[in-house]
Amino acid sequence: MLKFIVLILFVFCSFFTSIQLANAASVSLGSWHVTGSQMWHTSFPLYPNSNGASELVYPHSGNYITGSFETETGKNKSFRIDGGFMGNIRPGTGSDSDWNYQVGGNQLWYYGEFKTTGSASYINLNWITHQNKNTSIFYGYSYNRNHYQMTDGIYYINDYQIESPPQQLFGLDSAYTMTYQGPHIGISTEKKVTPKISAVGSIKYSPLALAQGHGNWNLRDLEFNHTGSAQMLDTMAGVRFALSSSSTFTVGYRYQWLSLYKGQEDLNSDISWDKATNIQKGIYFSGTTYF
Repeated sequence: MLKFIVLILFVFCSFFTSIQLANAASVSLGSWHVTGSQMWHTSFPLYPNSNGASELVYPHSGNYITGSFETETGKNKSFRIDGGFMGNIRPGTGSDSDWNYQVGGNQLWYYGEFKTTGSASYINLNWITHQNKNTSIFYGYSYNRNHYQMTDGIYYINDYQIESPPQQLFGLDSAYTMTYQGPHIGISTEKKVTPKISAVGSIKYSPLALAQGHGNWNLRDLEFNHTGSAQMLDTMAGVRFALSSSSTFTVGYRYQWLSLYKGQEDLNSDISWDKATNIQKGIYFSGTTYF
């Protein structure tokens, strides 16, 4: 993650210093209040009658601090960098489901729950062409990282047997980190409703992204990696209020969907990483200054 941030900053600084700042630029600060989840699932294709091998679900709710910078780079063209950071994913209850793939069927071999927290961040680079005063198209690169920490485990089913009462999983302190990244294309629009109020919206799509997961299971002294191809969708709609000739305030709703096509696990070439979906959605606010 640190190497990626350093690379992005290097690219951005190199780009920024290679252009002359035109007579229009903007800086935005805001927040995005999200609810959602991250899940992933593995299976053994050699045993198609099974529900799979494992499935883990992590709740993902909290508040991002967001920011962006945009500057003109030429006639009807601009460059924008934007990102967000959530230092603490709101504590929640995640789940771990396991099946005996050799036996098949839907009966759970193991089911447990755990407390989960973590952090999340994203960054987008956008090269924009303004088609007219209402519509712009853009392309660029997106990177999303979500880290989940698992503690205080309890299991309800073990070796097909229901535990009554549920048993504590002592010493659990495991982690899973998920990243999605890749090129994107998109379109944005702004339409004045009144002289001081505009409707705004955008949609961004990555048809071919790289998905990577890294797990560290401390109770089993086990590390593993997931790698696959994915797609990413990010859309938002809102209302923008002109506070003055050089500042605006925007409120709206944003929906982000990141989903795996297919992938593999490095522990066993027979293991298929067949599902990994992250959904985040919620209201956003931002204030923008133009100079």
